[in-house]
Amino acid sequence: MTKLDQSKNYRFQVRATNLCGYGPNSGSIAADLRQPPSQMDSIRCSNSSTQCATVLSWKMPASVGSSVTKYEITARGKDKKYYPVTQCNGSNNGLVLSTSCTIPMSVWEAKPFLLDLGEDLYVVGRAYN
Repeated sequence: MTKLDQSKNYRFQVRATNLCGYGPNSGSIAADLRQPPSQMDSIRCSNSSTQCATVLSWKMPASVGSSVTKYEITARGKDKKYYPVTQCNGSNNGLVLSTSCTIPMSVWEAKPFLLDLGEDLYVVGRAYN
């Protein structure tokens, strides 16, 4: 089979045939062609030129299988645990297509992050489809 759509699931049945006709259908076999996106490249952090904020930006994963439908970005807090950066998470088209988001500095200074000026920011991203 060729030209199957990687964003869809398929179910197949087979049956034998000879001069006397067709035999019964086999049981269904499922084929899921969807593949998870590959690992995201490093997320870049930069300062916003127009506001007191950090801009997180990333590239679309190299291999996405089906289209990316959602990003999940987490950052490390002062307690060394990772927490969702809710401003960057989700499935809205603007975020999925833009591959960046802007985080006000007040978010980093508040719970759960509690980061001080000059501290390193550790960020991890994951793409879903």
